[in-house]
Amino acid sequence: MLSLKMNEIHNLETIADRKSYGGKAFWISWLKHQGFNVPHTVFVPINYLYSKRSFSEIYKEYGSNNINSETRFAARSSSIDEDDSRKSQAGTYTSITNLLSLESVVKKIPVIQKSGKNVGVVIQRYIIGEYSGVIFSTCPNTGNRNSIVVNYIAGNSEDLLDGTVIGDELNIQFSECQNREKVSTESDIPCLNELIQISKDIESLLGYPVDIEWCVEKNTNRLFILQCRPITNLKYEQSRLVEINEINKKYIPQEIMQNEKVQIRLKMSCKNVPFPKAYLLLMNHADYQKYDIATEISKKVPMNPQNLGFRQILTTPPHIEGNVVRMFSENTMESLTYSLNEMQRIGFQKNWQTAIIFHELYALKYMGIVKKIQNGYLIEVSWGGFIQKGVTESSQYRTNQQYKVLKKNENIQTKEYTILKGNIVDRTINKKIVLPEQSIETIIKSFFPLLQKELAVEFGIPTNAEQSTPYLIDYLEDSTKISVSNVDKGVVSKGKVTGSICHLHGGSEWQKSIQMHFYDSDTETPDSIIDLENLIFVVDKPYISLVAILEKYNSRNIGFIFRQASILSHFCILLREKRIPAIVSNSQYSENELSTINA
Repeated sequence: MLSLKMNEIHNLETIADRKSYGGKAFWISWLKHQGFNVPHTVFVPINYLYSKRSFSEIYKEYGSNNINSETRFAARSSSIDEDDSRKSQAGTYTSITNLLSLESVVKKIPVIQKSGKNVGVVIQRYIIGEYSGVIFSTCPNTGNRNSIVVNYIAGNSEDLLDGTVIGDELNIQFSECQNREKVSTESDIPCLNELIQISKDIESLLGYPVDIEWCVEKNTNRLFILQCRPITNLKYEQSRLVEINEINKKYIPQEIMQNEKVQIRLKMSCKNVPFPKAYLLLMNHADYQKYDIATEISKKVPMNPQNLGFRQILTTPPHIEGNVVRMFSENTMESLTYSLNEMQRIGFQKNWQTAIIFHELYALKYMGIVKKIQNGYLIEVSWGGFIQKGVTESSQYRTNQQYKVLKKNENIQTKEYTILKGNIVDRTINKKIVLPEQSIETIIKSFFPLLQKELAVEFGIPTNAEQSTPYLIDYLEDSTKISVSNVDKGVVSKGKVTGSICHLHGGSEWQKSIQMHFYDSDTETPDSIIDLENLIFVVDKPYISLVAILEKYNSRNIGFIFRQASILSHFCILLREKRIPAIVSNSQYSENELSTINA
């Protein structure tokens, strides 16, 4: 490979230096030296001074044997700021195509150079196209590595590239990004499979996704690659690990800012609401191998010995094979590093970039939910965790607006659920759930701004917390008005329905509920009840896994009777949203008997 002398006109025998010739020149010369078919080209440097000798200089470098009466030319801008890994600047500078003579091309050099700062010129043979367009080696909207997008028109693509013409679009999916089988489409594009192969070859060579301008020559059906550039919106500017708070807001990409977990933390950090520390790990496939996660963790993530560990969620890509990817790690740097690396590996199978949110897990004395109701507040609590998933018994406290307890219903909790060494475990406790009344005022005051907005606020009280100080876990919309009389009567969701009693025996429902919560696993409704209508389901608790039933039935034809329920749990909120009647009752019901819920 030859090296360029600075500030001279050169042809494709050399690799054009980006600083002297601009981004477009660099990529075209790189494509040529990788063996791809590009039109005959010469490069005019950025600081080139146009003069009377310009035509003879360029003519000599272009070569008379490359010019005949049919030859047409294109003069394209090539700026330092164009076509790099951070920004493409596509279409920002002047380019002129379909010129009839090299002399007319040369006269356009000053015009192109004046269209911006540090602009060189690429002079190329203009290909008369049968079809032309742009191929994205990875879907530019999703970052999915298994998806290719082709935009094209018949003829040449200038009108497509400047937005004058919309053109046609092909979306091509592969089961694996390396599996480029023959594509069967209704497109008339010659060389389509060759074009797809080239896009993935270039992507593989560079280690990141690209968009490629191409043209199939009229009469010959030869495929030419005109230029390529990185798909800049699929690359974070820099891999990094940051704590999620208002101070670090500027380091969080806009698409991650929209994540509800991030939004909650940013909003609440301004209101001094206590939260477990949460972190964001952003990674580019292009540099992940040289990014030392363990070192970054040791610098930025303190290992509190009182924590149970960390919980991680892969937010980019948001789903792998239809499921959210979640993991737990122990409270060690080694365990956390392993989990983050494993999530990256999974994410990179589908996307060119990953984003992982992870947060501390506290050992919980209580977990609870609080909501403003008619003339006061309702608090439901259990020992340990998972009250919101409906898997535990709970105690209930109803207060007035001055936080005085007016009524309480304290129950025995049979099992407590917690996390040990990254795994969910349960233990038998058979212990009454008692929340000290002095803690109730603290809980309500801690989340007062949220409670005024028709939200159900999930909170935890750590085992080591002083004076039962709560921290925010999450909040959910629950716009349904809850009256005092309904709370006292055990009404979970208002409504009336008549149907046949169907007993659902708990068994492993708590396991399914936790599985759904942490891994988004599917649950199946028993086949024996799928075809029935107008059913009232009798079940121990409002397990979140019961959402599988809601997907099988018309909400007007079903109801629920719970033996025990936190009426602020996720499934109960969902029942109120769907206006499905539900109550708490310990009455005896026979299988298939006709019964009515009148709530």
